[in-house]
Amino acid sequence: MRKVIPVFLVLLVFPPVLAAPSLQVEKALDKQDIKVGDEVTVLLRFTNPFGKEVPVRIVDKNLLGGGGLDIQCLEYTLPADGETTMPYEPITPYSPGTFTLGPAEVTYTNPVTGKEETVKSNSLEVEVTGSAKGVTQGVTTIYQCGGISMRSTSFSSGSSFSIQLGQGGTTPPSTPPQSPGNRLQNNQMNQNTQQLKQEIERRRHEQARLEQEFRENLANTSGFQEAHRRLLDEGYNLSGTAFNLTSNDTGSFQLTYRKPTGETATMKGEMENGKLREMMVLTQEDRERILRALEENGRFQEYDRELKDQGYNPGQPVFNQLSQNKTEVTIPYRDDRGGERNITALYQDGAVREVNLEEGPEKGKGRWWLLPLPLVLLALAFWYLYKRFDRYEPPAQAPVKEAPPTDFAREASEMLGEAEKLFNMGREKDACEKVSRAVRFYFSHRLGIEKEVTNQELLEVLKGRREYGDVKRCLGSCALVEFARGAMTREMFQDILVKAKGMMGISSSLATTRITPPPTKGES
Repeated sequence: MRKVIPVFLVLLVFPPVLAAPSLQVEKALDKQDIKVGDEVTVLLRFTNPFGKEVPVRIVDKNLLGGGGLDIQCLEYTLPADGETTMPYEPITPYSPGTFTLGPAEVTYTNPVTGKEETVKSNSLEVEVTGSAKGVTQGVTTIYQCGGISMRSTSFSSGSSFSIQLGQGGTTPPSTPPQSPGNRLQNNQMNQNTQQLKQEIERRRHEQARLEQEFRENLANTSGFQEAHRRLLDEGYNLSGTAFNLTSNDTGSFQLTYRKPTGETATMKGEMENGKLREMMVLTQEDRERILRALEENGRFQEYDRELKDQGYNPGQPVFNQLSQNKTEVTIPYRDDRGGERNITALYQDGAVREVNLEEGPEKGKGRWWLLPLPLVLLALAFWYLYKRFDRYEPPAQAPVKEAPPTDFAREASEMLGEAEKLFNMGREKDACEKVSRAVRFYFSHRLGIEKEVTNQELLEVLKGRREYGDVKRCLGSCALVEFARGAMTREMFQDILVKAKGMMGISSSLATTRITPPPTKGES
């Protein structure tokens, strides 16, 4: 009976409620004061708590004043280091205004749970100052997943969208052809990559058509006409646009206005079936009125004085308009050591309703491993007491037998079976993802790679081998459905399954044959 006491102690001090760690990602910029024509670098800061490399897939869009990057899929492997910063290539804004950089989506397999997870970063509100440049603007689309590496740049004239009330909008500019060097890094374009390129181009033109029709429908609504005319009467001019559309008369919008003297205003809202469902306008005068009310608030004065006494200095306030009569404002405070605190307030119906002092986003970041420390110390104390007063000497333990090697061919075959079931259930995207995972699992074990690999990493290892072409075509076809939402018929899927089983040798002696890695340079 006494021999089972340590088991209960372990269950007592290590309750199964501690959540598994997860990846964290934060979006930031390399500079704060941004002017038209500056080069701006968007940064992704990762916190990897697993102590091992983690392959990730990134989807992100950063459009800023007519220039930007549209990351449709990007494979990247995080190092085992705790914190990593990944910079994108610089982008250049060509027009002033206030812009929103949405959150980045990062998908990975949690090494602790073995389950696929998707985490999102924060979004950023960015203000660009200066005068618009009448030059050609470019948005670069990047796709680097599934063994496919492609980038293209669409260009526009640089003239901002101008609404003529009662008339149609301007015709969207045409997109010049890509240079062959930018279409694919690999000059041997196969059928799958060409199909993916055509799908991306089709979506781009469809999006331009929807956006133009949405602008015309928006300009014809009475609520928009009234708000737009009021801003023009107050000296504001339209300087930037952003749309998130479902159809040509349904979606959300955000328009940026600017006075010649530099003051800005925003108009955002939603339209459904051609009718305005919600619209909000926030001008420079509105923001100044909110700040004056906040500075007169007693609780804000108390928090402001407390932070300044501790060495914190206030930064630029951030406004988050929740409705036309309800706005949340955040004032960040930072000290010389990098510490950060925030004062948040809710301004509603012309008065300050709530004021709170919050910790900065970096507070306590990356210290999840300290949480179970008291439990560990308690467990050690119980174990010491148990060993101190227990004279029972356990018999010598038998040698531990090594676990049998993984039957990777059988597991890969089971994955393909699960993929076929998913396809029969109408889940084509999940079925293709399962096929890709089975192929990566099989060849990573067959090649003796001691970690999970991405499609690109597997193809790099297979270069020069006879399986390279079949594996690339299989992964490329699956990636077309996983990330570009291409069509997948039953005949196409059955063909992929047959080829996957054939190249993996599921039904032949190939499953038990181990490939010898190619010799390194200098070896005979």
